[in-house]
Amino acid sequence: MRAGTRILAALGVVVVSAAGLVACSDDSGSSAKKSTTTTAAATTTTTAAAATTSGAATTTAGAAGPVAGTYTNAGANDPHYSMVVQTSNGTGIGGTMTFVFQDGTTQQTFTFSGTASGGSANVTPSTGSAITFTYTSNQLTFANCSAYLQYATQASQCTFTLQ
Repeated sequence: MRAGTRILAALGVVVVSAAGLVACSDDSGSSAKKSTTTTAAATTTTTAAAATTSGAATTTAGAAGPVAGTYTNAGANDPHYSMVVQTSNGTGIGGTMTFVFQDGTTQQTFTFSGTASGGSANVTPSTGSAITFTYTSNQLTFANCSAYLQYATQASQCTFTLQ
């Protein structure tokens, strides 16, 4: 117990000493130094926050392509389509559409490449005609997907959600 008390007391001295050093460094009297320190800290925080916000805002506003990742149109335990989206250079997109059967086996439907901007994407699949879909920060919506997705028999299956 005494050893534990000594450690806690030593930690208290270190914390109090560190607080004293911080207090002393703030009393330097140099407003330029204070301003630089404050600005650097604010810039670092703002930059990190802006990068995160910027990515979400850009995707939501539709200025760039959809978020890269895997999108599905049903739950994991149901037969569903899975679409892997990859992005490049802000507006270039590509990927693979796969059907996942109930037993977990998969069948590649097609690969695709194209461009995306302003909340809309135009892609050319490896089989069939060009496809257009809209996107938000976490969803892709295909119009009349049953025309090229054999197992999509309901309109709700044309909406894919980022996983």
